[in-house]
Amino acid sequence: MYDAVKREVFEETGLNVLEIFPDIKTKKYSPRDDGFFTFHAFCSQQQIKDGKPRIGFVFIFRVEDKEPKAQQVECKDIRWIKKSKLKKNT
Repeated sequence: MYDAVKREVFEETGLNVLEIFPDIKTKKYSPRDDGFFTFHAFCSQQQIKDGKPRIGFVFIFRVEDKEPKAQQVECKDIRWIKKSKLKKNT
């Protein structure tokens, strides 16, 4: 999962992920040696009505200190906004 997050961030912004918070991976019982682990996302969501059922994960991470370069085929209407401008859910 963490490798997929890093790959997607790089593909869409050109930035390398340096850290993911929290970076918690727990090795689990793996009788078939399949490398099973548990990860902690910031939050997760599940769509249960309309469209295809899906589960999504949200991560908090730190990236290298340089300007992102949006990949036109990956992003639409990309822009930076201040954290204070984000609407808080209540």
